[in-house]
Amino acid sequence: MLRPGAKWTAGLAAGAALGLMLVFGLGLEGTALAYTIYPLSAYALLVLVLAAVRRMRRLVDCLAQTAPFCALLGDARRRERASLALGTAVSFGYALYRGALGLLYGSAWFGASAAYFLALAGLRAFLMTAGRREGSARQAARRHALTGACLLLLNLAMLGVIVQVVRKNAAQTYPGHLIYASAAFTFYSVIAAAVRRFRRGAGLEEQAVRGVNLVAALFSLLTLQAAMLEQFGGTPDFRMRQNAWLGGAVTLTTTTFGVWMMARGLRALRRAKEAADEF
Repeated sequence: MLRPGAKWTAGLAAGAALGLMLVFGLGLEGTALAYTIYPLSAYALLVLVLAAVRRMRRLVDCLAQTAPFCALLGDARRRERASLALGTAVSFGYALYRGALGLLYGSAWFGASAAYFLALAGLRAFLMTAGRREGSARQAARRHALTGACLLLLNLAMLGVIVQVVRKNAAQTYPGHLIYASAAFTFYSVIAAAVRRFRRGAGLEEQAVRGVNLVAALFSLLTLQAAMLEQFGGTPDFRMRQNAWLGGAVTLTTTTFGVWMMARGLRALRRAKEAADEF
């Protein structure tokens, strides 16, 4: 069911896109047709994301034949540092871009999103610099707990964006069909981050990085939903309810991750201290 083939995948994607344009363009939200199109579009998007993942794996397999890429793939810490460096640069650059737009247009929406991306860039920079140092188990546990506390602070910056999205229906706009590419990339990011986050065998520092990446992906999902509702229609009350539900879920998930990471880090720190006292 999840591998229908290229022709069926293209047909599903085209049918789902046409169905969504029909529903939102004609204001048919809440009808039987809409509730038929919604699961079909979700299934089509899942099939597309999984197909993209398979294509990416083939590309990685081809690149793995080269010596530099092979060395990068063989070192988990180097992969994490490279990913963090790229994420930090993108988040910081996006914060500057959104901040400039906020000052230019006097927009609280751009200002709130700039504050969020600046906080995200700072958190990723902290994880990147901390990961360069080979520390003891106590230091790793302390950094894990500190990352959880930083997630709670990041949640405050996130709340500023959510308030703008829910109360003022603020949203990112995409020209042409770029929103479909953004949707595919966002769902891929959420699925990939969730798979990596709950994969076993990672240490405390790797789990902290993956937790931050999952929270960032979930926030991107919220902004994508706001953009799709803005572009394809829906009444203001409908958009407000949908954004409020997803915004609340993202906020609750971030808070849960933050508290859980703090508790786990402090518990590991206590165990490390007890082990050190025994010697």
